[in-house]
Amino acid sequence: MLLKNAENATRVVRETVAAMPQTRSCKCGSSLAHAILTDRAKIPAAARQKLKLILDKYLKAKKSMSIVVVGSVAFDTIAKPLR
Repeated sequence: MLLKNAENATRVVRETVAAMPQTRSCKCGSSLAHAILTDRAKIPAAARQKLKLILDKYLKAKKSMSIVVVGSVAFDTIAKPLR
């Protein structure tokens, strides 16, 4: 029975992935880009390794930044002023 369940789960995942559209009309594929608020330098190596498949492109792409919260609005801070 356990083997049958595993085979069924594999089939469901395979069919679901095959049915997904080739292009997205939403931004869900990049929703993590601005969701990671932790300073990248403070993310433990074990956590980075465990979540590498879903976070690696975001952790490598951004430098450390801090978030300033004023009331209920958050603003990214930048190291150099824009001119």
